[in-house]
Amino acid sequence: PDVALVTLVGEAHIEALGGLEGVAREKVGLPARVRDAGVAIFPESCRTYSVFRQLHVRCMTVERADVLLPSEPSADHTYFTVTHREDQTALTIAYPVEGQRPLLFTLRRVTDGMAQNAVLAVCAALWLGLEPALIQERLRGWGPAPLRGEIRRVGERVFYLDCYNANPASMADALATFSSLDAAQAPRLYLLGNMEELGPGAAEHHRELGRRLSLRPGDHVCVIGPDAPAVREGALAAGARAEQVEVMDDLAPAAARLQAWRGAVFLKGSRRYRLETVMTELTTAASTPLTPC
Repeated sequence: PDVALVTLVGEAHIEALGGLEGVAREKVGLPARVRDAGVAIFPESCRTYSVFRQLHVRCMTVERADVLLPSEPSADHTYFTVTHREDQTALTIAYPVEGQRPLLFTLRRVTDGMAQNAVLAVCAALWLGLEPALIQERLRGWGPAPLRGEIRRVGERVFYLDCYNANPASMADALATFSSLDAAQAPRLYLLGNMEELGPGAAEHHRELGRRLSLRPGDHVCVIGPDAPAVREGALAAGARAEQVEVMDDLAPAAARLQAWRGAVFLKGSRRYRLETVMTELTTAASTPLTPC
């Protein structure tokens, strides 16, 4: 390739790949093969792994900062900031071109992880010669695929929906975004499917998920999958009441509870659980994406 992007090295598929070092070894195969005149673009966090530090191709890393300070641009390092509003995410990117001021781009509200992915895409587009105005125009028209990291409004309720992917990193990213939404100050319903392919540490990863929920009075959790009891253990250890966390053998209880729920809803799990089957009401005309004003 002329340009290779790696979005993250995280705890996904580690059952088969033997841990994070194995994930890094598999992912580095793509940037390792860029052409001599090409570039590999990836987060600075990838340099934690020796295989990324040892790449013999031109690399550009991106790194989030709290603020962007005036300085000489580095040809191989891009800093960026992220600002979220209820319906919009703003990216300020100090792209490494001498004399160029930081660039501002906006897109519909996304998670921090998706914002970093957008920065990687913007850097690739700038590298390929696209004008910032055209990049902004295309970002304005972009949206996640249905039920893949969607923030969606149904009447007075707001939903975070992802029925296709679940691993510890994406769960943490999605939960942080959901908790920050204004609508999530209402009682929250969590419909969770297990995270797959995590190997011997799966139960502990699910206990950590339960601890991360930080349930408030009025919140409720429905969780399905072989490690659902571990999610419950973690939530109870973090202070949840026993009646707040429901372990399910099938999705019928979740569908019934969703039908009556009037607060915010977080729905996320691995593909095998087909969580979208409880969301039939989202196909009605009353359902709209939460898009920028």
